[in-house]
Amino acid sequence: MPHPYHDTQAVGLDKLGRDEPLPLRAQVLRKAESLVCGVRNGEYGSPYDSHQRIAALWSALLGIEVRPYQAALMLALMKASRAMTDTKQDTFDDGSAYFALAFEILEEEKLS
Repeated sequence: MPHPYHDTQAVGLDKLGRDEPLPLRAQVLRKAESLVCGVRNGEYGSPYDSHQRIAALWSALLGIEVRPYQAALMLALMKASRAMTDTKQDTFDDGSAYFALAFEILEEEKLS
């Protein structure tokens, strides 16, 4: 029986020009890409703006400065914590997406 994550149609993935399915790592990364560059980007607006708002709220609550990229990292760590007990692919997709967003936001901060 094939591994359930090898269902490339379920996550809208193609094969890489080969007969075998995409490796799981590629499926997770492609799903993460589709999340942060697709529908969610349209729903929540710019990742920088969204995480800037989250960081401002956490800064007020905690009484310390939280930068937007740190907010994304903390969300990635929340997903890492969840992965300790929830091994569904969605948890790993989201965690990968948050790590990618953290890097993009950090790079955007360097430019401003």
